[in-house]
Amino acid sequence: VESSRACNFGESQGSADEHLRAMVKPRLAINTERVGRSNESASLELELRNVKSVMVEVYQLDLEAYFRKHLSISNIEDLDLDLIAADQEFEYAIEEFDRFRPYTKQIDLPVEGVGVWAVVVSSKEKRATTLVMRSDLEIIVKSSRESAFIFAEDMLKMKGASGVDLVMAVHLPDVEDPTMIEVSTGRDGVAQIDFADYDLHNVRDVRVFAKDKRGVASRSSWV
Repeated sequence: VESSRACNFGESQGSADEHLRAMVKPRLAINTERVGRSNESASLELELRNVKSVMVEVYQLDLEAYFRKHLSISNIEDLDLDLIAADQEFEYAIEEFDRFRPYTKQIDLPVEGVGVWAVVVSSKEKRATTLVMRSDLEIIVKSSRESAFIFAEDMLKMKGASGVDLVMAVHLPDVEDPTMIEVSTGRDGVAQIDFADYDLHNVRDVRVFAKDKRGVASRSSWV
C-alpha cells in the first residue's frame, strides 16, 4: 500500500493508483465451482479483502417449482430473498485478520443430504448470492425435431439411474407456451420420447428437469 502511494509520478502512476484503490476498498465475492455429491460437503469459495467478518444466510429451494415457473434454473441467484426467512444463518469471521490482505476461504454449509440452496453472504457494505447444489444425478439430453433421448446417471455408482422423474418443457416455433411432458427413466436410466405421440411436430427446443431421492439435475437441448 505504501509503495503504491509513493508512486505518484511518471508512467506508472495510473496503474499504481488503480492498484491502491483495489487494495484499500472492501471486496467480497463468492463462487460455487460445481455440483457437489452426497458424500461431499456442500460448500462455497469466499474471497475477501478488508472485510473481517460476514453473515451467511442459507435458503433451501424447491428447484422443481422454480423450473416449472421459469422453464430453466438459470438466474436463480437473482431471486428476491429479502422477504423470506433464512433456514439457517451464521457469522463467519477471519481469525487472523490483516487489513489489505486478500483471503480465499472455503465455507462448508451446515446442511444435510442432497438439495439446492441459495446462499447470501453479506458485510456492512457488500452482498453476494450464489447457488449451491448437492446431487448425485446428472442427465444427458439429445433431441431432434421428432424425438428426444434422455439418459440419467447415478454419479456415485457410475451407472444409469432408473425411476428418475423427468419434467420436459417442449417448445414449438411460433408457440409461446411450451407443452409439458412428464415421464420416468427405465431400468437402464433412459427415457425416449417420440413427439408425434403427443401431437408435437417440428420441435424447436427441449428443456428437462430431473428429480428423485438422489437429487436433481437440469439440461436443455436446442434443435
